Amino acid sequence: MKMDVNVSLPKAAVVAVAVIAVLFVVLLAWIGGEAHYGNCLEKVALQHPVGAQVRPAEIAAREDAISSCSRWP
Repeated sequence: MKMDVNVSLPKAAVVAVAVIAVLFVVLLAWIGGEAHYGNCLEKVALQHPVGAQVRPAEIAAREDAISSCSRWP
């Protein structure tokens, strides 16, 4: 005995589910990008500490390291 179970959703519900899925993926990418950027800045802070006796060359190296950080891995 075979049971035929069909679930039909209105078009509006299908569109809403699709929009929510796309927003979910976009938000995950955004959160991942922010985490990646924050980790890069933490790494720069550890490699190039800021102190009272910082030379201009060290400042330039820190600025270059910060500018190389990106939200995209």
